[in-house]
Amino acid sequence: MRQTGRMRCAAWLLVLLAGLGAAAPVAWAGPALRVAVSAPPLAHFVGRIGGPRIGVAVLPAAEPDERTVRRLSRAGLLLVAGLSSERVWVERLSQAAADLRVVRLFDAAPEREPPRHPVYGPLSPAEADQPLGWLSPQRVRAAAGKILDALSTLDPAGRPFYQERHAAFLVEVGRLETEIRTLFAGSGERRMFFAARTGLADFAAAFGLSLVALEAGGRRPNAAETKKFVELARGRGVQLILLETGRGRGRPEGWATAELVARQAFARIAPVDPWAADWPEGLRRLARLVRLALR
Repeated sequence: MRQTGRMRCAAWLLVLLAGLGAAAPVAWAGPALRVAVSAPPLAHFVGRIGGPRIGVAVLPAAEPDERTVRRLSRAGLLLVAGLSSERVWVERLSQAAADLRVVRLFDAAPEREPPRHPVYGPLSPAEADQPLGWLSPQRVRAAAGKILDALSTLDPAGRPFYQERHAAFLVEVGRLETEIRTLFAGSGERRMFFAARTGLADFAAAFGLSLVALEAGGRRPNAAETKKFVELARGRGVQLILLETGRGRGRPEGWATAELVARQAFARIAPVDPWAADWPEGLRRLARLVRLALR
């Protein structure tokens, strides 16, 4: 490859990754498949399956700018989680690269009956509810199959390589899931935890837990509902309310509601980063915090 070619590849890799927890791109050697992903955990998944045959860049949390769009439009594959915040990036990159293949890794909603909220009652799906599919090992296994198919389609010669790494990755996911289930096995009847928003819903469903989200179904609690949350938290002896952080700047969404309920219920706010680039360790940290928060 000539020097200018190497410089172009290097420039594409050095995409500015905005937001906390953004994953560093993976360098590649020789002719490689360039993959863009919408969240740091997805970079971990595709990196484990693609290995040195691919290069990975994470979309910034900020709004698209022309320079970054030009760089990322050189990718052959875009992996997204299915969040509403990804739409603007999908539109801009699809316009900039007509042959870009976009793969949604997580379905719109898992096939389960939504639980009745203890304060709001029955809730219909809302735009504000954005469960993070990568927090469920079961859903990650399904996503890994989509990644394998996408990489094999764009790089047929690498299919055996991808298949071998995919199989090894599934083993890793299974071991992590068993580890976390063992952690929760000693919780007894304590299966409920409080969080500011609904992002941890897939984690709760994956491990048979009950999530009480202070903001859910597009709703924020009024004074009467806040009182109910406080009474429920006090009655359960809640000591921790989890608050999702790790993406974007400023105070996380749901902070004001969590702070209000925590203060009146004599509880503490515990920040948790579900967007961690080191997905296994991030899931372990989340599990340990949830274990402490269970009531």
